[in-house]
Amino acid sequence: MRIHFIGSTLFSIPILMKLESLVEITGVTTRMSETGDDFDLGWLYRPYPTFTDYQPISYQKPDYIWVTGWPQIVPDSLLAIAPTIGYHPAPLPKGRGHCPIIHAIADKWESTASTFFWMTDKVDAGNIIDQEMVPVLEGDTAKTLYMRLMETALKQVDRIIRILSIGNLVGVKQDESEATYLPMRKKGVDKWIGYW
Repeated sequence: MRIHFIGSTLFSIPILMKLESLVEITGVTTRMSETGDDFDLGWLYRPYPTFTDYQPISYQKPDYIWVTGWPQIVPDSLLAIAPTIGYHPAPLPKGRGHCPIIHAIADKWESTASTFFWMTDKVDAGNIIDQEMVPVLEGDTAKTLYMRLMETALKQVDRIIRILSIGNLVGVKQDESEATYLPMRKKGVDKWIGYW
């Protein structure tokens, strides 16, 4: 199985390393990481600060594209290259949109979820491939919840690759009547940065 990986956050790194142990990584699309350091992965393709030229990905002929930790909307022209798996740390269809980890802490959710889904032209709206609930514990910070979501996601990657390797993974259609959307948190206004 051949996968092109797209990601640019700390969360992206362990997911990519897990995938590398299971499949052939044909290439990586990234920006600068959250820490300000470049990824050093050998097969790097960095379209910074935005990307519009998808030929390098298309030439790799991946079976799938995997997106984890990418803050931009993925355009249709990229989705057309191969079926694309996305990630969102919320219990989709609830919690689509911005900053779900910060919302989970600031808005005192009882739980959230680690959710992988098929990406479509609508944000966070594709069929759910794998979803596992994750409790939001008293005293959690965004960092502790982030780490717990990461541990959960790594287990999910194993399951997803195993299923993809033996057959078609359609996923479960999201119920649009249950969909909710999260607004962007405003640094300096709602003091979100203190939750890390």
